Amino acid sequence: MDVDNDPIDQNLLLQFTCLGTTDRDDLVKQFKELIDNRIDDTTASFFLEMNNWNLQNAICSFFDYETPRKLPSMKLEESKLLSSNFNMPPNTRFTMSWTVRNNGDECWPHGCSLQFIGGDHPCSVKAMPVRVLPPGLSTTIVIDFVGPAEPGFYQSKWRMTTPFGAFFGDVLWVVFQVSAKLNDSEEISLSEELASRMALIDNNENTVQDEISCRTNNLNLNSNQFYGPVPEFTPASEQRTMEREDEEFS
Repeated sequence: MDVDNDPIDQNLLLQFTCLGTTDRDDLVKQFKELIDNRIDDTTASFFLEMNNWNLQNAICSFFDYETPRKLPSMKLEESKLLSSNFNMPPNTRFTMSWTVRNNGDECWPHGCSLQFIGGDHPCSVKAMPVRVLPPGLSTTIVIDFVGPAEPGFYQSKWRMTTPFGAFFGDVLWVVFQVSAKLNDSEEISLSEELASRMALIDNNENTVQDEISCRTNNLNLNSNQFYGPVPEFTPASEQRTMEREDEEFS
């Protein structure tokens, strides 16, 4: 019997190559984790479906597709929360704008967009198209939001993405506080708390960017390089004086 051309055997072979693919959401999650979350769910599903939901083959296809491509560059220049304050009453409509610059040496391709990737989502859109942008130029992206009804601290995370789903550039944040009617002292306290949280977010992002930069540059540290705080130098005359004081005290 010719098993190579038997459609039943071919179907069984296909099922064996796709073992463990019953939970497709889990496969999408694994796919994204293996490539450091560089693409969105839709793009991950595309590569998996193209490879009959075989994770290993999908990963290979992704890198084959991405290798010849150079990701665009983006730098945040300014972010503004318009028509409201960061501390606002429930159900407040407000507008967030980001001014971003193409700090790379290649034009942004047609089809790039700013995409919601995590946190709270107090708006009706999940992606905002962005125009083709030549190197060195800036553009402003504006999105309308509506604050939730429940008081609390909210943050929404957004990133630029290419037409084929790869993220690039700085992370863009929407951070605000929803609260009931407050007196002046409570407003000042909440404003200070919000400012400290924003500073913490910025510090975390800078730490991640510094770590990525260090890994990318592949620095070869010298074996005689000193790690840790630099010790303070105490002159010999001061050291002798300190020793005499210790003897008198004892």
